[in-house]
Amino acid sequence: MEVNLKFRRAEESNWPFLLALRSESMSSHFINAGLIPTEANHLERIKYCFEHVKIIICNSIEIGLLKVVKDGPVWGLVKI
Repeated sequence: MEVNLKFRRAEESNWPFLLALRSESMSSHFINAGLIPTEANHLERIKYCFEHVKIIICNSIEIGLLKVVKDGPVWGLVKI
């Protein structure tokens, strides 16, 4: 099977997808740290450097996100 990866800039209309993704991937880490994950907490982190969020699309299916910030010659991986 051929894999077709694409990246596109995220928009506010993607927040439901990004909230579900973050909740699925991060809630257990909050719980293990004794914290209660909330939608507001997740949304706050999604909004952090939101202008740098790219949606990862594999074979026409949204599967994740990539958040990379470039500051001069320095690239910072914020989230994958």
